[in-house]
Amino acid sequence: MQRMTGLLIGAVFGAVFVFVNTHDPLSGAAVLVLRVIAGVAAAAVLAMWFTAARRERTGGTPQEARTQPAPHTSSAAHAQLAPHTSSAPHSQPALHTSPAPHTQPNPHAQRAPRVQSDPHAQPAPHAQPDPHAQPDPHAQPAPHAHAAPHAQAASQEARTRRDGGGAPRGGMFGRGYLAVVVVEAIMLFGGLRVLAALEAPEQANVAWVALVVGVHFVVLAPIWKSWDIAVPGAVLTLLGIAGLALAPTSVAAWVPILSGVLSGIVLLAGTVTVSWRSVATRTP
Repeated sequence: MQRMTGLLIGAVFGAVFVFVNTHDPLSGAAVLVLRVIAGVAAAAVLAMWFTAARRERTGGTPQEARTQPAPHTSSAAHAQLAPHTSSAPHSQPALHTSPAPHTQPNPHAQRAPRVQSDPHAQPAPHAQPDPHAQPDPHAQPAPHAHAAPHAQAASQEARTRRDGGGAPRGGMFGRGYLAVVVVEAIMLFGGLRVLAALEAPEQANVAWVALVVGVHFVVLAPIWKSWDIAVPGAVLTLLGIAGLALAPTSVAAWVPILSGVLSGIVLLAGTVTVSWRSVATRTP
């Protein structure tokens, strides 16, 4: 889910890039079409985020927890009493029988001889293991007592690689991410102050923002171990550099389109593609 959250943040940035920078010299129809496309793309990433969240809640629960145990039924509560049958009212009483005559024991009968234990008999010797015995090569080892925890750990590692692009769970927004965001904020606002001090054209600000955001994605790729974000990051970096180069020229009015709108479209295309791939390959 952390991976999907990062993609959602990228989609929001891309939509903002498009909405803010779609203006003159673009026509009104082009502005409308671009904003609709950006809105639909961001909404699609949001929908896929909700889909992944729902699968995380249902698919991440162990099977034992999802299956409800059968209700305990008491045998006493459900046991049916056998119907009480009374004796038939017309049954005839049993005939009186005289007891068998008492038999006397035979005084001449021989008793069976009593078996006496042999006092000189030796007890069976205790079986000692044979030190020269060779182990059976076909014998199967006893199952390891910790097999279940190891299986759970392997399952957790596979889920972590699937959800977080290989980064450890909880590590996508850890110290590395926070350090990159702090440096990004310093470069962003510090660079805008420098551009203002240099009296650079206003369009250069858009190019600088695209450059900083692109570099931030490139730096995050090895931290998150997710190299698919390095591609749009590199494209944003190049678009930012191109905008800074065109800002002092006569085509400065197109810099927001180049470094702003195109950067937003690249971000949206990348987040939609990766989100779709993540949701399509995700198993509950």
